[in-house]
Amino acid sequence: MSKGGWYLWHYLTLLKGKAYCDIYCKRITFNVKFRYVYRHFHWYSSSNNKFKQ
Repeated sequence: MSKGGWYLWHYLTLLKGKAYCDIYCKRITFNVKFRYVYRHFHWYSSSNNKFKQ
């Protein structure tokens, strides 16, 4: 592969990587937020049940 072609390939790989990273990072952030909220809510509702009993 010529040097120019290698640079182009590298550049495209980086672009693709960045696009994947953006999607992946958003997904991870969403999952973490969702899990945190769910666990927090779950803990809150279960502690409420203890108080009611």
